[in-house]
Amino acid sequence: MNYPEEDIARDFHRKLVRRFTDQSPTVEGAGVHWHCTVGKNQRACRINCFDLPDGCDYFTSFKQDAVTVAYARHPSSEEALAAIAEWLDRVDLATLYDRYPFIDATKRSLERIRDEVNTAEPELEKCIEAKLAQQIGDICHNFPSTPTYSRAVAGFRHRFWLRLNEDQCRRNPFRRQVFSLPQKTVPSTSRGLSLLCLSGQAKD
Repeated sequence: MNYPEEDIARDFHRKLVRRFTDQSPTVEGAGVHWHCTVGKNQRACRINCFDLPDGCDYFTSFKQDAVTVAYARHPSSEEALAAIAEWLDRVDLATLYDRYPFIDATKRSLERIRDEVNTAEPELEKCIEAKLAQQIGDICHNFPSTPTYSRAVAGFRHRFWLRLNEDQCRRNPFRRQVFSLPQKTVPSTSRGLSLLCLSGQAKD
């Protein structure tokens, strides 16, 4: 049985071959799981192709020395190709961020939230460690379920976690406080945000 994902991947592969003749792009998969790859020198991209209710979706991993350094998801094959081409031409990631807002979009939204938290509540920064976590593309890492961990906000591919520093909390006891951020800072996948800080085992 032929699935739409195969047709999308093979069509995208043809576009890769036309654009990157010397790099020998590949396409492979089975069932609904299809992807293309293309690389040049120490850089490479893997493009997972999806068939969604509202059209195609190209989920791209940007790799440097076989290590994934960024992700992008976009419905346009041309936009995906343009970002891939610049990456393979050794354009730096910061420049790609400026040119392609969809690269690491959720991650960057959460980084902006983290910065707004630190600006709005400067004392909070003294007793927490803020961490963005990611695992296998869309699957977010699950931290231990302990009193000293609390989730701030979750996106499709990233989660923003706060880890409390108990020594600092003893000197700056927050106990339990809720900090609200403006709606405009919340990724489009969310409908609101409250940042919950639990002091866990911290004592006065």
